Amino acid sequence: MKKFCLMCWLVLLCSVLNAQPVELRLRNAAMALQNDPQLRHGQVSFVVLDAMTGKQVYALNQEMGLAPASTQKIFTAIAAFDLLGNEFQYVTNFSLLKVDSGNALIISASGDPTFGSDRWIQTNEATVLANLRNGLAANYIGEEDIRFLSFINPGYSSALVPDGWIWQDIGNYYGAGVHAFNWRENQFDVLFKTGNSIGDPVTVSGFKPAYLKKFHFDNSELLTAAKGSGDNGYIFFDPWKANAFRVTGTLPAGEKAFSLSAAYPEPREYFLDMLRNNRFSQLLAGGALKPSGAQLIYSHKSPSLDSITYWFLQKSINLYGEALLHSIALKKTGTASTEKGIDAMMEYWTARGIDSGSLHILDGSGLSPQNRVSARALATALLYAGKQQWFSSFYKALPLINGQHMKSGSIEGARAYAGYQRAANGRDYIFAIIVNNYQGAPSSITKKLWTLLDTLK
Repeated sequence: MKKFCLMCWLVLLCSVLNAQPVELRLRNAAMALQNDPQLRHGQVSFVVLDAMTGKQVYALNQEMGLAPASTQKIFTAIAAFDLLGNEFQYVTNFSLLKVDSGNALIISASGDPTFGSDRWIQTNEATVLANLRNGLAANYIGEEDIRFLSFINPGYSSALVPDGWIWQDIGNYYGAGVHAFNWRENQFDVLFKTGNSIGDPVTVSGFKPAYLKKFHFDNSELLTAAKGSGDNGYIFFDPWKANAFRVTGTLPAGEKAFSLSAAYPEPREYFLDMLRNNRFSQLLAGGALKPSGAQLIYSHKSPSLDSITYWFLQKSINLYGEALLHSIALKKTGTASTEKGIDAMMEYWTARGIDSGSLHILDGSGLSPQNRVSARALATALLYAGKQQWFSSFYKALPLINGQHMKSGSIEGARAYAGYQRAANGRDYIFAIIVNNYQGAPSSITKKLWTLLDTLK
């Protein structure tokens, strides 16, 4: 009988709580989060808007600027849809030029971050190689007849990574720098063989793709951890040695080919290695040849922007964000650079009602820990996107997390979410929440953020 009464009381309590206005439920949940021991020294910026009217439903420190991590990709994606267009495509042209000492292949690059990527059939290495061979064959030229490879990069600056990116990141795949010419997302895999006991040394067992053999990896600080412990390895560029990396941390025991993905520092050489591995045996890196008189033999088009944005947001590919930022700058100013891209983004967003003081951005992806964004700015951007004709493409690109369509963000000491929620009563909400300087396990603070956002369901 007592159990029955307790059950009835819990059901009644839940009914009462659910009957409370959403504003009150949000306030109670937000106060519980702010007073949580994990945020004793932390900060919270949180806002909820009515998606139809734009009216504020609830806010806590909504104008506080915090590190947004990858939720910053929202600003880049929306601006790209507007400024570049939903059907925008990168074009990379291959032209053949006959010179005195042999045939030269000239590549006119456009900053395409998808070139060579395995995410689409039309962009992967095998397809690109087949199309290039077909273009050469149509001109009765074989792979062995190509002597020089030259790149043309109109409008692109020489800067590879934005200001504020840290050394711990830029040697790893997610910290790959953007170039005018990119290949296989400027990353490759290093395979490691681990020991059978904790503390055993770890050795390099190979590379993927296999033709990459010129890198030296100092893995003396990489050790074996318990079986099943997961990936706790970090790759660093060695600034004092050419083609050298340093690897630290731990990898699980009993692995014969555990993979860590590293950033490739010079994708033009990466592409050159691929060609040499595929019967372009006479190929040399050429100088900056002038394309006048060259014959176009292959024009490669990337997937359209809506498809690029899907992977940009779904898998949070930082390279894509930096490439889009460069493309926005190139279209607006004629020069592709991070600095000009940021200027264009700031001009774009201030014209759409976002206070310039609420956006301190150093890149297009959110990887820099020096970025500062307010929850209000994120929500305002999402509100704007919801009224545009390309919104369905943007909405489909947002990951489904915790049953909610939202972009997540995660760097050291920062967690963030921003997106859309349709409540059980049919009301649509826009939300953005950022927490910085939390203590304890990331998984723990993540669950608490989800609990707060559950009040919108």
